[in-house]
Amino acid sequence: MPRVSVILPTFNSYSFIKERLETILQQTLSDWECIVIDGMSTDGSWNFLQNKAASDTRFRLYQYPPKGPYDAWNKGIEKAKSEYVYIATSDDTMYTDCLETMVNALDLNPDCDIAHCNLIIIDEHGKPFMDKWQWRQFMPGIYFNGWLDQPHKRLAPHDGILHASLHTVYHSITQLLVRKVLFDKVGAFSTRFGAISDFEWGMRVSLIANTVHIPRPLATWRVHGQQLTQGNKNIHEKIYHTSQLIKLVKYAFRKAVHIKPKLKGISLFELLYPYFREMFYYESKLEKNRYLFLLKWLLIRPDVVYHFLKIPEMFSSEMRLRQENIMWTRKALRDFDLNGHLVNLAS
Repeated sequence: MPRVSVILPTFNSYSFIKERLETILQQTLSDWECIVIDGMSTDGSWNFLQNKAASDTRFRLYQYPPKGPYDAWNKGIEKAKSEYVYIATSDDTMYTDCLETMVNALDLNPDCDIAHCNLIIIDEHGKPFMDKWQWRQFMPGIYFNGWLDQPHKRLAPHDGILHASLHTVYHSITQLLVRKVLFDKVGAFSTRFGAISDFEWGMRVSLIANTVHIPRPLATWRVHGQQLTQGNKNIHEKIYHTSQLIKLVKYAFRKAVHIKPKLKGISLFELLYPYFREMFYYESKLEKNRYLFLLKWLLIRPDVVYHFLKIPEMFSSEMRLRQENIMWTRKALRDFDLNGHLVNLAS
């Protein structure tokens, strides 16, 4: 049985599939199987993969009508035969020792079900970003800071709690190697939440499973031109996005509690505070009647209104909200008695 099942979902990915396939074939750990789930591609990528796989028995190729990336991921996971699963999104890449390094990390830490590495964000031409799109500029990078340069373990539900304030901990699925048994335990990816369904899965699993962090970039996440413009959301889009995150946090938390009942000791009301604070901030930019706006929010989250009236500067800008969320996160980890769940592995 191979050590790793590499899931390669494809749908008209010809522009990037050659580079992705090369990074799989060049892995220093060669004991893997590659399960290709193609969505009836018409751009030549399916033929390219068939030709490449014809002489390599480690490949298994399947075609299905396209139903989105998470459906393809789930189909690949169902067919996986290995102890570990790696999802190799078709337009991203990985370093040659990615699989070997992450397998070793999980082998050395049997109490962990997820290996998590640092990330390089690249453009359409494979060039790393040097501006705000650097991975460390995102909320988790700011929160963890020096911890990203040290090997460490994050014990559940540490990362699950962070999903409720940092928007995500796992920016790209390419950062993760996952024990196959974890999917059996917590379930696969939901297909009901659109493009952010991986956020829900990330929170659900990290409320239950321990993570070992590898302080090296082993994978990339390719951001396309359209994604760059999508990053500049208007107020209405930000309100909708935040409302979706609130739904996902509730869904993930309830699913996790069903698997691990002792999570009931964590207050979902408290957990959602940062997102409701963001929602209040965005909606305040559109309010036309301050009295009615505050009255509405008194019925939704009176604690948010109280903090707004008591400390209005807390809501002065998105940057200030980001800083407040990081401060809230550190306080929440103390309140939930989770400070000891971050374990340094440096010798």
